[in-house]
Amino acid sequence: MTSSVHGAPRETLPERVAAFLIRQNGWFERALEELSQARPGQDEGELAALIQRHAALAEERAVYERELAELSTEWRKASEDNPGSIPDAARARIRALAKKGESLTEQLRAAYEEALANVKNQTKHVRGAIEALNKGRSLLRRYAPGRAEDALFIDRKA
Repeated sequence: MTSSVHGAPRETLPERVAAFLIRQNGWFERALEELSQARPGQDEGELAALIQRHAALAEERAVYERELAELSTEWRKASEDNPGSIPDAARARIRALAKKGESLTEQLRAAYEEALANVKNQTKHVRGAIEALNKGRSLLRRYAPGRAEDALFIDRKA
């Protein structure tokens, strides 16, 4: 750690980047945990709560994206202005944290794809059920008893 103007400790750029990556990886893990809660056949309340939690996660993710952009700009500037100023040990730690983040990102992508496939499958089943109901309703209307002068009248006595 380095000292700031007022004597309070101030994190170095590599320390801030590492802290960011640790927080971001924690976000990925929370998002994965939330997605693991999604399952076919959830009731409306469970699904609404899950959607609300994912909306909050998406807002949090936007904050991480802005922070990453700022840190990336600062990192590039430090590398250009003072090559070799970031110790190899710090670079190795950041590289390891970034690699873990890449792995978590891939896991999250796969989990989202699986959740999407489940939703599409449920949609297909619901669509099929609706079509079956419509067909049944159509048949009921067609064969419903009516008056003799109706075009589709069925004489039940015949």
